[in-house]
Amino acid sequence: MGGQVSILGTIYSYGIFLLEMFTRKRATDDMFTDGLSIHQFTNAALPDHASDVADPSLLLERDDAEGNDDRHGGDMQERPSTRNRYRHPVQKRRLEKCLVSVMKIGLSCL
Repeated sequence: MGGQVSILGTIYSYGIFLLEMFTRKRATDDMFTDGLSIHQFTNAALPDHASDVADPSLLLERDDAEGNDDRHGGDMQERPSTRNRYRHPVQKRRLEKCLVSVMKIGLSCL
């Protein structure tokens, strides 16, 4: 996140990085106590509940950030930047499939 990439990283670190990035939880968060780890937290949700543990901002539908989308009349002040609802059902399934795939990669590194 803004620093130089190190060649000294490990596969384990990469797995933790992926899980932290897609769940938006740190492996050191207070919720991971009493034997619960980010690995167990994520693994328990797969494959059917990946969207329940994923960072909610990944599930938001976003409008075009450049304002090139005329669906809202071109007035950026009136246009919401995000809508807290799922995308089209086909897009939702694709997103969930992608989340499961990435999370499985993270889990396989641990």
